[in-house]
Amino acid sequence: MAVIPPSFAHVDGASPASYPFTLACSVPTCGNQRLTHIEVMVNLTIESFWKSVLPTPPRSSGTSLGTGVPGWSTHPANEIDGDFIEAPLTAEPNQDPGRSAVLLVSAPGAVGKTTLAKQICALTDSVYVDLASAGTVGADTLVGGLYRADLLSSWTNGQLGLIIDALDEARMRVTEASFLDFLSEIVRLAQAEEIRSPIVLLGRTGAIDDARLGLEASGLLAEQIAVMEIGFYGREDSERFAESVLRVIRHRRHGASPGDVERRAIALILEKLRNETGAEGQRFAGYAPVLRAVAERVAEETGNLHNFVNEIRASRQASPITLDHIASDILEREQQKVKILSGDLREGLLGQLYSPVEQLDRLSAKLYGTPLPTLPTDMTPEETATYDAALDTWMQEHPFLDGAGNASCAVFEARICVRALRGHRSTDARQRQLELGRKANPFLLELYRAAGSGTETDAVVAEDVGILYASVRSRLSRGEWANLEVSERKSRDNGGAVEFEISIGLKEEETRLYEALLDTGSSMKFGGDLEDIYIDASSSVDVEVGCGSRSVRVVTPVSIACRNLFIHAQEMSVSSQSDRMLGGVEPVYFEAKEVVSDIRKAPRVHGKGTGLEVDWNWRDLTYPYPWTGYEAAKGTEAITDAEVQEIQRRLRRYVVVCKAGIGDLGRHASKFENNRMRRGWGRAVLEALVEEGVFRKVDQFYYLNPNRLREATGLTYADCRRGRSTRKSVSFARKVRASGIV
Repeated sequence: MAVIPPSFAHVDGASPASYPFTLACSVPTCGNQRLTHIEVMVNLTIESFWKSVLPTPPRSSGTSLGTGVPGWSTHPANEIDGDFIEAPLTAEPNQDPGRSAVLLVSAPGAVGKTTLAKQICALTDSVYVDLASAGTVGADTLVGGLYRADLLSSWTNGQLGLIIDALDEARMRVTEASFLDFLSEIVRLAQAEEIRSPIVLLGRTGAIDDARLGLEASGLLAEQIAVMEIGFYGREDSERFAESVLRVIRHRRHGASPGDVERRAIALILEKLRNETGAEGQRFAGYAPVLRAVAERVAEETGNLHNFVNEIRASRQASPITLDHIASDILEREQQKVKILSGDLREGLLGQLYSPVEQLDRLSAKLYGTPLPTLPTDMTPEETATYDAALDTWMQEHPFLDGAGNASCAVFEARICVRALRGHRSTDARQRQLELGRKANPFLLELYRAAGSGTETDAVVAEDVGILYASVRSRLSRGEWANLEVSERKSRDNGGAVEFEISIGLKEEETRLYEALLDTGSSMKFGGDLEDIYIDASSSVDVEVGCGSRSVRVVTPVSIACRNLFIHAQEMSVSSQSDRMLGGVEPVYFEAKEVVSDIRKAPRVHGKGTGLEVDWNWRDLTYPYPWTGYEAAKGTEAITDAEVQEIQRRLRRYVVVCKAGIGDLGRHASKFENNRMRRGWGRAVLEALVEEGVFRKVDQFYYLNPNRLREATGLTYADCRRGRSTRKSVSFARKVRASGIV
């Protein structure tokens, strides 16, 4: 997509355009001139856009913030390491943010929403509202806050902008009704004729999507809303950002500025990072926390920088390439501090102390309360006292910490958290991640995966799957999707196991980020957001939802068939953001042998083509009322043959995965033809479905024909999602078994 500098773009004689617009230009075709419209996306900067839509200093009214208003500020502190470098900000096509009443700014996690919001406030006449510390939201949040701060008249007169941050936290802390009341207040204010400035809200992608739907449901016209997204730093700005951070570190530690060699090192590391992390490379190399980690890595290099650069260029040194290697390399360099104690400790002890694992254990103990590592048993009291005194200084200054006891960046926080989860199975670390919901650490999956064995037999603790999936969803950009699939694997040749897979995609591209076996010794735990999840493990997996949240928000497609289901939240809402449905209503489906639920009122089901069905043991349910209206219809064919059951499971899985993201009827061949799908009876099932015309392969996609599915198996897509069987599907399964293909 072309990007035209704002100085070259003018619309209707207005000031330089800083939003998407249609540019009419003549394109020669066979000697003739043809008028062509090209969509142009312009980067919305503070200078070219925000200063044109928000009031700018000096304040004519002398507005000032009153006291006793938590979370509100006209001069928010904005702590930035280095120069402020704006990440790209663009609006959705066919929107005009310059004329919109509400501006919604979305972003994946850790790209600098809060930094941008505070910088906008610093350069415009705007008040910053941090919903994370401003109390719970409701029907009078904004007007009440402006009134208490003595800013209401300034805002209504157009002398003050309103920048509202942390929409994610606000949504997590209140009921759906309270959140809708808050959105309704925004609608009333946006529609008031006397309001002259747009209302700006910032949050992660999922929270912004919720807000947009809620605003429209509350009466705000779609054309009055503009959705913008903060992107990742491009190649040039990534290097500038890392250099700026390095400059601060160098001045703080050595009183000197980085030179050309350091800049070359940064550029080479980022290039390696892009190459080594594949499809995610550009994303990781554009994250502010990653760029800080790269700057830290270069700052820690105190040897011959020219040799360091040559080693990176020649690929003889792998350590600066991945996020895990960046973190590990810093830990290894930190270990060299033990040499300072060579005169006070026996030589044999030096190699045992302050190892990368010990450092991570000490950091994990500080952040998550896990046990401190034990010291060698042969250390004398004097040696122990010497080492403890050194640790007091080293840990306070550790590059993974910010000096106030918190992680210095999201990459290092994720590395510490992975150690707590992998090394100690820390319930505190897991619970904190669950409570974060959509604000989950976006680097957790990458570093968790790197800490595994890397083999197919690497079993992941069931309790961790939910937070790993939340980590992936937290970094989604607009238009991207993520999918979690969990299924039992039972067949003649490989016994029983449970496997899971996390995928991410955009349009027709799909990447499997993680696939592994599941250690089923514990429950799968999820927070308050469920979306694009398929679990088919009714005999071996327990599932807990709503952990750390008072409400569960379910967005289709979701199908969970488990052994026991625990719902810890007090309320549930079910919705769909897709207008394209297979066979009319697409249900959210929960199936379990037993259920334990804290919900006391009927779930709220809304949105076109959305439904809810549940199926479990009603006799032992203490509070059946909220669920009785959603009881799934029976009528599935009973199957006692284990092999027929496995073939049915494979059949349903091939059908259901066609809904997971890139279209209602198709899925990339890499999904259908990978070893996990084709194991056991999988290959025979796929061949039979293709032969029956249920699937057809075109180029690199398999496409589902719902009519042929019904004719060949008696099943609909919804039946497959519900886990149903019919006489026809049983006959189909027996035919597959008779083929003998395994």
